[in-house]
Amino acid sequence: MKKIKFRGKRLDNSEWCFGYYVYDEILDNHKIYVTEGGNTFGRKVDPETVGGYAGLKDSKDVEIYTDDIVRQTFNGEVTGYQIGKVVILPSQGVCMSFPRTFVETEGNDHEWHLDGYRNVRHYRSEVIGNTTDNPELLLVGKL
Repeated sequence: MKKIKFRGKRLDNSEWCFGYYVYDEILDNHKIYVTEGGNTFGRKVDPETVGGYAGLKDSKDVEIYTDDIVRQTFNGEVTGYQIGKVVILPSQGVCMSFPRTFVETEGNDHEWHLDGYRNVRHYRSEVIGNTTDNPELLLVGKL
């Protein structure tokens, strides 16, 4: 059975918390409900930081959430990697949005942006950050 859970940054201390997400329209607050020591607590979170668990773990057994930034390697005729933000699309599943692609060839490295989406292959991917804490990872060159 797929786990449905979320993460978000707490408003009181800016730490990440993980659990289930509720938006209270009357009080206009966003909470992640976490269980600690057998008790469940609602933690107010910044709605801009809320991301859903994608149902996958990366090559290092780290859970992948929407708005994570992943680095996905590929080997074959060419060697390289892609870096992109994780999104979930109903038609394609877990993807990287408009990934940057880096190809290593003899004596030359090439970089370009791909239009569209690329499926995340969790066994070849590594979570390297997220758009809240590390937005610069989507802007930098080779890592």
